[in-house]
Amino acid sequence: MKSSSSLSSFGLLLFIVMLPISVFAQGWEWQNPKPTGQRLNDVKFINSTTGWAVGNGGTILHTINGGISWTFQSSGRVADLYQVSFIDSNQGWIAGDHIFLATEDGGLNWQQRNTPVFDIPSDLFFTDQTHGWLIGTVYSSSTTWYSRVYFTDDGGINWETQPVDSTYFRQIQFIDNNNGWIIGYSTHLTDDHPYSYIFRTIDGGHTWQRQIFEECVFFSISVLSSGEGWCSGQDYGVPGSFLRHTTNSGTNWIRQYADTHNSFYHIQFIDHDNGWAIGEQDYNSVILHTTNGGGSWQTQYSQTGNSRFSFDLASFSIANLNNGCVVSMYGTILTTTNGGSSWKLQTKGYADWLTSVACIDTNNAWAVGTGNVDTAANAGAIFHTSDGGTSWHVQGTNLPTAQYNYVTFVNANSGWAVVMLSAVFIHTTDGGNTWQRLSSPTYISGLSFIDANNGWVSGNRRIYRTTNGGVVWRNLSIDTTIGIGNSQFLDANNGWCIGNRTVSSITQHTIHHTTDGGSHWQQQYSSASDLLSRIQFVDTQYGWASSADPYGYTILLVRTTNGGGTWSRIELPTSFKKVKFVDRNIGWGVGEYLCKTTDGGATWIEQSNNDLLEKNDIAAANASVAWVVGMGGSILRTTDGGSTFVQENQSKSIPDQFILYTSYPNPFNATTTISYELPRASNIELKIFDLQGREVQTMYRGYQQAGSYRATFDGSAHASGTYFVRLQAGTSVQTRKIVLLK
Repeated sequence: MKSSSSLSSFGLLLFIVMLPISVFAQGWEWQNPKPTGQRLNDVKFINSTTGWAVGNGGTILHTINGGISWTFQSSGRVADLYQVSFIDSNQGWIAGDHIFLATEDGGLNWQQRNTPVFDIPSDLFFTDQTHGWLIGTVYSSSTTWYSRVYFTDDGGINWETQPVDSTYFRQIQFIDNNNGWIIGYSTHLTDDHPYSYIFRTIDGGHTWQRQIFEECVFFSISVLSSGEGWCSGQDYGVPGSFLRHTTNSGTNWIRQYADTHNSFYHIQFIDHDNGWAIGEQDYNSVILHTTNGGGSWQTQYSQTGNSRFSFDLASFSIANLNNGCVVSMYGTILTTTNGGSSWKLQTKGYADWLTSVACIDTNNAWAVGTGNVDTAANAGAIFHTSDGGTSWHVQGTNLPTAQYNYVTFVNANSGWAVVMLSAVFIHTTDGGNTWQRLSSPTYISGLSFIDANNGWVSGNRRIYRTTNGGVVWRNLSIDTTIGIGNSQFLDANNGWCIGNRTVSSITQHTIHHTTDGGSHWQQQYSSASDLLSRIQFVDTQYGWASSADPYGYTILLVRTTNGGGTWSRIELPTSFKKVKFVDRNIGWGVGEYLCKTTDGGATWIEQSNNDLLEKNDIAAANASVAWVVGMGGSILRTTDGGSTFVQENQSKSIPDQFILYTSYPNPFNATTTISYELPRASNIELKIFDLQGREVQTMYRGYQQAGSYRATFDGSAHASGTYFVRLQAGTSVQTRKIVLLK
């Protein structure tokens, strides 16, 4: 096992997260799409106007106008939320990642209640303000899981386990306090032949009777108060779905319908005739409807031809014959007011895949990417804000179809954007209101301007300079045996570029420096192993070059603090699409994660994570204000440097006790998430120890306000074995065991 000192030299990943979820008073704010780009997992409407949706990162959305507009409600927690249940406009419950919340005022305040032992909740169902059931899934290893059914008769204050003879449960439904059904199947992830069950209870879950057992997977169940019900599933090895139907509370389940094209992942019936399903049709998300009790189904909505936003429908709630709402794993929200004859997209904003962002101050920023049907007949996407991102507007609608992968501005008027994989770029002199299409003398790997006129373009084996904004280019002298990549200039004299040269079948990746505007170049760095891709300097002394893997993701930085005289390697704890620095110490890395460094790249802290919407680029106006853009049109902005350590909860949902939760996953390979709660401000220490009691890593030491926190421990550099997480806050100490399996 490496010592902690040697580990730090490799930049062991330290993720500590405290995301302000409700009004985003600090941290990162969603500017596009609206209301959120976070993954939504469940939705519940109690009538045609009032509903709630929950999702990752502690997201709780509330609507009182049928989903036309949504407001954030503060959970005071950062955990991913998976299930929501409301019985009226006031009483509601939410189950999430190791957490259970309740509200008595429609979500204005959320209180944490006793949480049963589970990792992820599969379903949550309340029949009244006291009686509720929860399916909790527990991961016993990386390949095995099982479920428990929990019951409460005091609104979630206390829970008891109910015995059901199965291993994994997907959904539970009750029609009153006594009569309920549950569906489940075998749990071993490597089992080639799943077997599914339907159980029924007539005494509130104290005893359960198996009604059906067969070789298939059941997806969803819907039972009316009369005892008529439907269950969807899929036969082993057969595409599509089937539907079973009962008219006698499940004594008999008759195969009613089979469809080899549509998968019915979630179903809901509101009467004998009318039911809806969401699922998949030929790899596209669909909404289906039946008006004859499941005998036949019609497609009401398909992602095909409606691809403005990404879908993967996650959950839906039908309030009555007319009103319904669907949410997706990409934060997309759809509603209907006519029984599904038409579904309206309530997610606002643009859905273009954004690849690059640039800003000149705290108000003006530009984002570019790939276009879609909503932006000028499939032209490349160019967006501009002049009010800090409160509103974004489309630019460049006069341009032909293109995809842009880089944008830069030097002032409010002069900017350039590069057409992806080409020698073409566009130029504006009026802030993007109009653009001129120009040609570069080389394939563009790097484009750098220091003012409205002076710039450099690099690519292939050449570097060129312009003094008129890119209209005319002059070839600069450089060794033509060197392949030239990305480049950057700080002023009229000082510039750096990435190069490569193959000698005796060995490719050397190099960094070159000029002090005369590019007329002459001197090699500063050479490596056969570092695939250098981008370079950035914040002044004449401090700079970084990114080293990429074969897929273009940055996995390593080389850094200089003396203008390139010497360079040191910094191995990153995770891969990034882009790494940007705003000064000698502060920088961000974006990709699957959004991380920040305050020590020049030596250590990194996670600030925001969305596992589906990858981040592609970041631009910072200063150390406080920055924008991030990425997949699905996602735009995030921070005004406090992305600070996510501390949240001063403004609601009553401040934790009421000191808790160090069981890490998840556990056992793990190679990362595990550590969650803890502080009821009051404290000086804390979060440390990892090995089985012999030796300190492996100090994950955090300092002062933290009351709130909920999450840290990710990366054990990739450690040996398999048992470790201990120790949290001390003042005089309070808690310890949890974690097991690293490789």
